[in-house]
Amino acid sequence: MKFREALERLRENALSTLSESNGRFPIYKEREWKMSDGRHWMEPFWCGLLWNLSYFFNDGSLMVRAKECSIALSSKEDLSTHDRGFKYYYSTVKGWEITGETKLKELSIKAVQGLAEMFNPSLGFIPLGNDFSSYFPGEPQDTANREFIVDTMMASLPLILWGFSQTGRQDLLYISLIHSHKTFDLLIREDWSTYQAVRVESSGEVYKHTHQGFNNESCWSRGQAWAIHGFAILYNYTKMEFFLKVAENLSNYFIRNLPPDLVPYYDFNDPSIPNALRDTSSSAIVSSALFDIYNYTGDEKYIRKATEMVRSLISEDYFVDGGLKHSRYRQDEAKDAELIFGDYYLSEALIKAMKWGIEG
Repeated sequence: MKFREALERLRENALSTLSESNGRFPIYKEREWKMSDGRHWMEPFWCGLLWNLSYFFNDGSLMVRAKECSIALSSKEDLSTHDRGFKYYYSTVKGWEITGETKLKELSIKAVQGLAEMFNPSLGFIPLGNDFSSYFPGEPQDTANREFIVDTMMASLPLILWGFSQTGRQDLLYISLIHSHKTFDLLIREDWSTYQAVRVESSGEVYKHTHQGFNNESCWSRGQAWAIHGFAILYNYTKMEFFLKVAENLSNYFIRNLPPDLVPYYDFNDPSIPNALRDTSSSAIVSSALFDIYNYTGDEKYIRKATEMVRSLISEDYFVDGGLKHSRYRQDEAKDAELIFGDYYLSEALIKAMKWGIEG
């Protein structure tokens, strides 16, 4: 399948989903789409997918729906979680980049401030936040406010860095640099695999663990993917070579541990491999990031691998009815599903590939 055809199928799928969403936000699909009402971290990727498709196909009617989606999402109460960055970066920020509409930028700038206020200077990171228990019931607020996860490299920092690029506010750059260095120090192992979570106790003791992976010492593939893409974005905004080297080393670990068809298992260290479940969303996130890393480094191995990964994702094994199947949300929910952010990052990777003249 050519890359343009894959994008056309993604558009057909999105139009079908629009007709049944009735103003709600699709987050994942098993037999049918599970819809949310504005309080889930996946929702902005639906807006982002509509923006990507409307931009690529120059589709004015789809652009209207993307804007409606972004405005509707921004009107919902902001939860006090690090995922607030996802909410705006992939909806109003993306919309402003495409349309230049002042309202979208204003909403985004306001959101930057709220997210920046979550930063804890004494701990040196953006914590999960008071409302994190909405994703992991039973997570006490005190615990959540002393913990950060590798996901934050994408859930928070891109919005804050975008805010810095628009305002020049040095405090936003400071937050990004301190948090990213804390991530490097505590969440990245010597072999360039990642932990998902770190909790700093009031005693100062550090506890490294996972909410998502196989066990505390394993490497959850999507956590690795968030780190790769996050450090690549960090380099894009700061041009600090250290962050690019981190992104490259994290990528190299990911690539080394891929199975032959280049679609990772949910956890690289799951002892049930090769019978473990896959996570196509992780591959989509990383393939998009690898196109950027190639752009920054000129190293052709990254564009080759990104292209090979995308080709695998749009094969009949994984791409069905215009959606990216066989993603895994978490251990106990949507274990083998189509995730809206998987579709989003696949669209992002396909568009980047075609910008480089790669047709598939």
